[in-house]
Amino acid sequence: VEAQVLLLTCPHVAALFVPFQTIPMVRAEMNIMTTFCFGISFASVSLDWGRVFESSDINSWPDVAVNYGCGTDTNMPQLSDLFDKAIHFTLDLSKTGCRNVLAFQAVDAGVNQGCYCDGNSLSARDDDPYSPGNCKGPLNEKQQPCVELDFMEANMYVWSTTIHAETVPGGWQKGAGAGRGRARHGIKQWQYGPGSTVIDTNLAFDVSVGFPTTGGNLQGIMITLNQSGRLVQFMTGEGIDLHEVYSVLQRGVYPGFSYWHAHGAASWYDGLDCSHDQGKGGTAYYTAWALSGGPTPPSPSSQLSPSSAGSSYTHHTGVNCYQDMGSIDLEPSGNCMIKSLAGCKLLCDKTSGCQGITVANEGSDVKCCRRANIKLEECVQNDHIYSTWTKDNAILL
Repeated sequence: VEAQVLLLTCPHVAALFVPFQTIPMVRAEMNIMTTFCFGISFASVSLDWGRVFESSDINSWPDVAVNYGCGTDTNMPQLSDLFDKAIHFTLDLSKTGCRNVLAFQAVDAGVNQGCYCDGNSLSARDDDPYSPGNCKGPLNEKQQPCVELDFMEANMYVWSTTIHAETVPGGWQKGAGAGRGRARHGIKQWQYGPGSTVIDTNLAFDVSVGFPTTGGNLQGIMITLNQSGRLVQFMTGEGIDLHEVYSVLQRGVYPGFSYWHAHGAASWYDGLDCSHDQGKGGTAYYTAWALSGGPTPPSPSSQLSPSSAGSSYTHHTGVNCYQDMGSIDLEPSGNCMIKSLAGCKLLCDKTSGCQGITVANEGSDVKCCRRANIKLEECVQNDHIYSTWTKDNAILL
């Protein structure tokens, strides 16, 4: 196949620039796949409408380049058994500017005969060569929605993780969300963005998407962003009715990508966080995929016992650690939960980056505050209300 080849310098790959009309091309001996969606293909392979993901084993997923305008519909393998596990990847969205929406999500397409559906009652894209717009399930025919889990809708300035379901606050279209931007909570303004001292979006960072459960109930979707050991963590859906989402995750969800542009003021997204509409964004990269996690979730009737806690802890009486005072706060929106001491330790064990807990007595339970990057000598000493427990296997700074 004739094509112009132009080598580009970028953090991850060398690129092939080819005319749009030359798709699909051949697989080169250097193992660069050049079937792609919209124009440019990279050595970290292009999405090919999701067909590049050949297995439901996330640990085997390839590094992918996501170009503006790309999508996957439901061409990716269905994922199941995600309870108490976490999806990990490294993300570079440094070319994803203001008004750009880079999304990684999952939908309940199993109730729609495998055809795409979402919280806004949308259907498969007409230009998808594998699943064109004539893929219409019963929900599409009736213009009805299905559960949509937006693990991320993000650019360099904002991050949104949203659950779209009938039973959550905000319902199907608005959903229940958290993160950074607009009225969302979970990531403070100074913790995320170009030049941030925590997550500098000019550079790549690690992302974890977790699905913690307690007593057979989904707690929410836990998001952890990590850049060179600097952590931001929050939970979407905590404290609300997620039984509908639990059932969806039990039967399996269809993951997917999209990359589009929010027109106009975009007050729902980044309109209050950046003012310069930067048009079509550049290529984003998802690399280093992995799945980690533990046991199958307990049945709804079972309870967690204190003996199920995995780590041993050391008690530091009168030591109060909190954000910017000897630790990083891992609680969504800074709100600590009321739990038993054993339950608080177990929650820390399930939380990525958690090195210990700071607690205050609340009757027979404790106010449970998870902490990372603990420096005991920088915490408040001789506190009469709070004390801190640190994992014995944690490496304290």
